[in-house]
Amino acid sequence: MKKLFDKMYNTATKLLNKNKDLVEKFDHSLVVSVLACKSEKLYIGMNIAWWHSVCAESTAVSNAYQAGEREFKYLMAVKLKNGTNEFYIIPPCGICREMFSELDMSMLQVILKQDEKYYTKSINELLPEY
Repeated sequence: MKKLFDKMYNTATKLLNKNKDLVEKFDHSLVVSVLACKSEKLYIGMNIAWWHSVCAESTAVSNAYQAGEREFKYLMAVKLKNGTNEFYIIPPCGICREMFSELDMSMLQVILKQDEKYYTKSINELLPEY
């Protein structure tokens, strides 16, 4: 899995680097999300972080659905924080977690990173108990 996760991370950071001017121009952070499907294709979403923005995760999911994908395996969101050149793997926000739940994507694994090691959590693990 590390090879796939590295590929997803490199895809995200490449797009973030390409769009650094947006971070400076709009004085906001930038998030890129990469969604890996069962078909082994990757779909990308980007968030420019303005007051009424669409999350990178929902954009990636929308792009995958438009392409006919219906089986999702892994999701990674990477943030470039304003004023830095550092990238952070972040968990999806509460709205995206709810979207994954509503779309019955309980098999989706969210990729996170701690101490330079990848690990995954299911959407169900990230949702609060009802």
